Amino acid sequence: MKDEKQSAQYRYRFGSAEFDEARFELTVSGLAVEVQRKPLEILSILLRHVDEVVTRDELLMSVWEGRPTVEHVVANALAKLRSALGEDNAARIVTQPRVGYRLKGPVDRITVGRNFTSVLNLRGGLAVPGREHFSLVNQIGQSNQSEVWLAQHGKTGERRVYKFSPDGHQLAALKREATLFRVLLDSLGERPDFVRVIDWNFEEAPFFLECGYAGANLSIWATTEDRLVKLSTNERLDLFLQIADAIAAAHSVGVLHKDLKPTNIMVDSRPGGWQVRVGDFGSGRLLELERLEALGITQLGLTITHGVGTDSATATPLYVAPELLSGQEPRAQSDVYALGLILYQLLNGDLRKPMVSGWERDVSDELLREDIARATDGDPAQRIPTVVALTERLRALEQRRSERDQIARRAESEALLTADLQRNRARRPWVVAALASLSLGLSVASWLYVRELRTHRALLASELEARQQTQRAVEVTRFLNDNVLSSGDPFLGEAHQKRTIKEALDDAAASLQGRFPDDPMTEASIRMALGTVYIHIIESAEAETQWRRVVELLAQHVAPSDSRLIESRYWLAVALTLQSKLGEAKSMLTLADGGRALVRDHDANLDLVAQRSWGTYFMDQQQCAKAIPHLEAAARLLRSSRPVDRPSLDLTQITLGQCYTGQSRFKDSERIATALLEDLQQRVMPSKLTMALAKYVRGESLMYQERYTEAEPEIEEAYRVALDKLGPDNLRTIMILNVRCDLYSMTDRRQDALACLQQSYADTRHRYGDDAMLTWGVLTNVGVAQAELGKYREAVRTLTDGYAGLARTLGRDKAMTLFAAYHLARSLQKIGDNEQAASFMQTMDPKILDEAEPGAPWEPRLDLLRGEILLGRHRASDAVPLLRAAASIPSDKDPGGLIAREARAALGTAHSL
Repeated sequence: MKDEKQSAQYRYRFGSAEFDEARFELTVSGLAVEVQRKPLEILSILLRHVDEVVTRDELLMSVWEGRPTVEHVVANALAKLRSALGEDNAARIVTQPRVGYRLKGPVDRITVGRNFTSVLNLRGGLAVPGREHFSLVNQIGQSNQSEVWLAQHGKTGERRVYKFSPDGHQLAALKREATLFRVLLDSLGERPDFVRVIDWNFEEAPFFLECGYAGANLSIWATTEDRLVKLSTNERLDLFLQIADAIAAAHSVGVLHKDLKPTNIMVDSRPGGWQVRVGDFGSGRLLELERLEALGITQLGLTITHGVGTDSATATPLYVAPELLSGQEPRAQSDVYALGLILYQLLNGDLRKPMVSGWERDVSDELLREDIARATDGDPAQRIPTVVALTERLRALEQRRSERDQIARRAESEALLTADLQRNRARRPWVVAALASLSLGLSVASWLYVRELRTHRALLASELEARQQTQRAVEVTRFLNDNVLSSGDPFLGEAHQKRTIKEALDDAAASLQGRFPDDPMTEASIRMALGTVYIHIIESAEAETQWRRVVELLAQHVAPSDSRLIESRYWLAVALTLQSKLGEAKSMLTLADGGRALVRDHDANLDLVAQRSWGTYFMDQQQCAKAIPHLEAAARLLRSSRPVDRPSLDLTQITLGQCYTGQSRFKDSERIATALLEDLQQRVMPSKLTMALAKYVRGESLMYQERYTEAEPEIEEAYRVALDKLGPDNLRTIMILNVRCDLYSMTDRRQDALACLQQSYADTRHRYGDDAMLTWGVLTNVGVAQAELGKYREAVRTLTDGYAGLARTLGRDKAMTLFAAYHLARSLQKIGDNEQAASFMQTMDPKILDEAEPGAPWEPRLDLLRGEILLGRHRASDAVPLLRAAASIPSDKDPGGLIAREARAALGTAHSL
């Protein structure tokens, strides 16, 4: 066998097993496995000689130094190793009869450290000098005469780190680290972001510092399972901010680190994420020695030289600020420089990457490039002055980005305004001519308004019919003025002025009854106007009443191919769709399509109404993939054939933005909403309600992009305006309220989310009754919120009702129904009713579920739940493949690592069965 000495240490991967030589740790399926040292030493040798036979004598010589203590010691150790690896991985170890053993490849390996030579004659398995309950595991670091060892308690398994030094300069560094830790502890109290110094021995050799185990250093942690590469940019920033906050706290009590680098930063797991701890203050500096006296701390290792000196020889050159290399005094900016470099490396996912010319190309975010450049400026005077200032800049990234965008938009608007002014100077004669004809335009404005609402076509050609139309327009205008538009008249009293849009429309509709007994076409025209507005504010029951009457009147007085009758059927279908009367809605759409086929001349207006109606029909069923082509066609038709109808285009774009969100096209949704808002801001008197709906669409898209600080003010403002303009039980208001609830849930304000959803359920139930599809949908969301709070039995009761209602009103194979079934199954599994849970999982389709919750990782979610249900039904072997699939979910699709963590925990349970 080859010489076992090697300079590098590796982390090996084979099958579902991983062995880290530097830490001497074995994991299987992502879970740590406890196993004695001797079997692991055998595994290390076999891995170094993969696909080669290692003889029994070679193992005896290497692991037991030729002195076995019991018979069959190698076979016994191999049996323990195979048991720890699990059946599939253990099959890789092949016994060669009468010869030895071989580990079959393939095996992946990456370098994680190097082997060290102990000048103190320490080795794994020996007791820690002076700490006989702790045994040395392996050496994990070395510097000059100082050695760093990992040790473990023989009974409790607790791990600690010991830094040994025989004498001299390294002893002074250990004393300095102990003193600075006392300063941090006494000034700041216990903090989770510093490596804890527990005790020390500075009386007799070997001298040592005893520290708490704080996890792997950042370099090793980053490459283990490609953890750093898998993190999103925001997650890498969060990791960096932990490091920076610890250094900022140290600076606040006068402690400089002076040797910041990835190997002095430890990372350990904690519930919900990772805990960073900064350690190794052995090169540090205390800016005010009098603080020691004030705290009553002995000046161990802090002579005048160490307290105020500038020695940078012990620091790593890559991270040393330029001014220290030139002999200047260390200061807070020196640590800022090292942090700036670490930030650059973290963002690139490579902690070995140096900053060289052209580094800016590696950072796509303009603001982050600016922050790194300022943190690593070679001139301390131009560098960010404090760590706190750096963290404040990073935490304000989204705000800074928004402010910068606003400045850019303002500059663009100013440029456009200047150009408009220049153009308008040349057009003044035309403007004057237009003003001269304004009185004529006003005389026909009301007629054009009603005409626009109806069909945008000349309805009748003869002179007699034209006169009838003019008279009808006068009647329509008078009715609208007297019964709708007068709501804002300041002389009619406060109560009259404060009516909502719906109240004004309701009053107008009531006064219409019997008003035109001899003129059904005028009545039809007015009901068209009322029905259109009812639909725009989504008062669908009232809209249905108006459009049913319009269809009834027109069917009695016009031909089947009359465009007014066909259009009215499309509008009636929309009103029916909004009430989830989907069967009748589809029949009405089909009837309208048949009428449109009878129209001889091409009618762009009918094309438009048809596209919008079908788009609404599909969207109401959350079939956005089918709705989007219809809505995009409607937007094109509005721009080409009805450019003056801005309100209809606005609402179509809002609906299209919602559909883009439903298809996880969040950037498209944000783009269309932002463009609409910019357009509205340029108008003289933009609709506050339209602006609120556009902000709602943009806020929802930002929320799904995890840009919560930008999303929240948009959604909150949209809700306030909708509440004021439409009332609490309007569908648009309820829709915005539900997104507001989602935002609370996604930002871990789950109790607020539950209260919000309960309010939404009450509003929906009040408006639409107990057996409406929307009511059941909101009730389902209440059940999901209860489950997120761990109230699984309450959730089962709520979700059972929600699922049954959705299945009855919407259908069992629809997205929202399957969404309710999934969460019901999950809650049933949590309370141990696995048989019932399994019955709900039979119809799950991840593609359909994605329509209910866009962008969610449905495949791994379903694998995890099915695996947990199988475990509960004592079918561990069937569960393992599903749980492994769930555990392998990429981190960018599993925020916080929740699915992977639950899957690994379930795998651990499966392996123990």
